[in-house]
Amino acid sequence: MAKDQGTKNLMIAIGIVVLAFVVLFSVKLIIKDPKPDTPSGLVVKTLEGEENPETNYMYNGFVFVKNGPLWQTQWRSGNKQYNIMLHHGPKELENITITGDIDDRFHSDEVYVTFNPLGNDLNYVALSAGELSLSLVRALNVMPIASCDRNETPACKIRPIVNCINTDSAVIYLKEDPEAKVDLKGNCIVLQGKGKDIIKVTDRLILQWYGIMQGR
Repeated sequence: MAKDQGTKNLMIAIGIVVLAFVVLFSVKLIIKDPKPDTPSGLVVKTLEGEENPETNYMYNGFVFVKNGPLWQTQWRSGNKQYNIMLHHGPKELENITITGDIDDRFHSDEVYVTFNPLGNDLNYVALSAGELSLSLVRALNVMPIASCDRNETPACKIRPIVNCINTDSAVIYLKEDPEAKVDLKGNCIVLQGKGKDIIKVTDRLILQWYGIMQGR
């Protein structure tokens, strides 16, 4: 009963976090699945050595397969196994650079996830925030706090106003910028990119957290 209650509480927490970001961004996130070869069939093909960079391949010991518009793999922590779903597989992300270092303030069970509510590409920022939040809550046991970097929209009036300077807590900043990269700055992780690139840099960080991708 306690385990069932814990699972229920976890799912409620995930739902609350995702709902908070949907309210903040006020966009509809619609993903269409063209239903190609089944993911389980692609896993078998990959394990048998039949790879296709467009649909299925092995990367650092992890099997990646295309599941509709998303890439799927499995990741284990202790005795728990998680299905990881991202918009980009690791082969698409090898040119994304990661610079700097984070400090002990990221050894926390909470992290602020913030953004500019007046940005131009909020649909892509919203997708990035959703993928990031699901991984933080479900697999990494860290609760993201949906935040804004400025108080200039109705939705942000009821959220924390956080940036990389005005707090001593851990912050992940989704920043719209022409240069796509991950910049680690002590208590702040800046995920920057323009348009779809901000999803790429987010997926790059997530795969590094899982230990699937390495290096800078």
